[in-house]
Amino acid sequence: MTARTGIDVSASQRLFPGLLVCLLAAGCAVPVPPSGGPTDTQPPRLRETTPRQGATLVTGRSVEIAFSEAVDRSSFARAWSITPDMPGPADLSWDGFDRVRISFPEPFRDATTYIFTIDTALRDVRNVALNTPISLAFATGDALDGGRLSGRVLDPTTGNPVSAMDVLLLDGEAGVAYPPRVEDALYRTQTGPNGNFSLDFLAVRPYAVVAHGDRNRNGKLDSGERWAVASERQNMPDSAGVLLPRPLWPVRFDTTAPQLVRIRAVSKRDLELRLSEPVTRVDSADLVLVDSVGTEHTAPAPFPTSDRLTWMMRTREPLARGPWQLRGNVALTDSSGLSVAPGSWPFTMRGTEPDAPPARIVRVRPDSLRSTDDGFRPLWPRDSLVLVWSAPPDGLSGAPPDSLVAVQDTTGRRLPVSVRFVSPIHLAVSPPAPANVFRLLAADTSFTFRIMGPADTGDIIGTVQAPAPTIIELYAENDSPGVPQDGAPMPLATTRVPEGTQTFRFDRLPGGLEYRLRAFADLDGNGRWTPSRVEPWMAAEPLIFARGTDPVRARWESVRADTLTFPE
Repeated sequence: MTARTGIDVSASQRLFPGLLVCLLAAGCAVPVPPSGGPTDTQPPRLRETTPRQGATLVTGRSVEIAFSEAVDRSSFARAWSITPDMPGPADLSWDGFDRVRISFPEPFRDATTYIFTIDTALRDVRNVALNTPISLAFATGDALDGGRLSGRVLDPTTGNPVSAMDVLLLDGEAGVAYPPRVEDALYRTQTGPNGNFSLDFLAVRPYAVVAHGDRNRNGKLDSGERWAVASERQNMPDSAGVLLPRPLWPVRFDTTAPQLVRIRAVSKRDLELRLSEPVTRVDSADLVLVDSVGTEHTAPAPFPTSDRLTWMMRTREPLARGPWQLRGNVALTDSSGLSVAPGSWPFTMRGTEPDAPPARIVRVRPDSLRSTDDGFRPLWPRDSLVLVWSAPPDGLSGAPPDSLVAVQDTTGRRLPVSVRFVSPIHLAVSPPAPANVFRLLAADTSFTFRIMGPADTGDIIGTVQAPAPTIIELYAENDSPGVPQDGAPMPLATTRVPEGTQTFRFDRLPGGLEYRLRAFADLDGNGRWTPSRVEPWMAAEPLIFARGTDPVRARWESVRADTLTFPE
């Protein structure tokens, strides 16, 4: 059965395809792919278009698309857009599930190049999506615009490609509003699997280039979505094709400070703090607990858990039954530097909470992915030995921290050791210098470590062409010696070099380590990479990545053959 279904699509919805809804005619069956046979991995293709690709002297007011297979209508409604914008609502009329006509209320403008784009939201009826956007260009004049512009979008943490990210060209002379608006886009495309994007048939004029990860497809830059602007404020395409010299490095757009959503008593001494987003502690908390009669009690410092949205507090004594409040500054901040505002948060002790479980060791850092040949945990020169507890151990309030830990050599003789708490649940242990192998005993648990020495480590030496004082970070790849298993990647080693052609060195690295380098020009001198911004406008600090060509060789100084060079 063939059915034709009409739908009006407003001009704003064409630029905000996430708002579109495809209405199917009553009684028209949705095609169900047959079972059996080979798995379909091929996305739909354009079989036929009217106008055809590259057509000139086009008249009329509609575009007709025929696909190579049946497609999901609702995904097409989210995926299509046309630039420049066509005023008024458009009508989508389907002939089956592989052909659609998009009709506009007014004819195409004279002497204008149009680009009809179908982005990677389009899927066939087997749910196979486009890998890269499809563009159809045609002109109402006797020639198409000839400008071409391309670039790449990469993750600033890993250097990996960012796919399916919208790329918008805005008026480069008018400037970019903050936050950037999709409705201001003159052209739009998406990045492919390798993070590349390309826009052809552009009017030759200056553009601002913006990348936007529009996760909810509403055409707006919402808090939590990633975005970036190109390194140049104005980018001029030409017929030969302009490649942006630097990648766009998207970061999370965040205007919302984290919130302490609730406090809940999970034992007589343990309070669970639920946050609206992941946070870290940046300063000492300034908190008090207030009981039902208004008496203030010293509040313990919050500590993190394995759930990134949950922090805990453990009081020294059980809390009395009744209403309580936590008041003050919890000193927790998100990755954008926004902090939980000081406040007052109520909770209730019902008197039926269980006793607090005893603190136990839940992790030992470093928790290497590999052990030594004799089965011991390796302790590399750059490692910090830390015991992670489930809660602040009660011994901290009375006995000194070193009473919680004992260190022995292979004969069982106790060795002197320096111990200190670096947070309420993190106990740092300085390894005993004379011992190559030692046993760490704490809370009925023991761990045996081998201190890795010069025979087990190697050095990396390289050269960098630094456009300014530059910071170089060395990261361990997964499944390499010395890699922790507990969270976001952290540099294993960091060095700083002045401007110019400089030699850098990382020494005492684990033999067999597979690594990558991340380097950035620290133009503002704050010691960390600074992304792009619009108000006031500033390009992202120059950033490059390099992979280790070979693993670190123990007892060797490995000299990299390449020179780390920043794009102009």
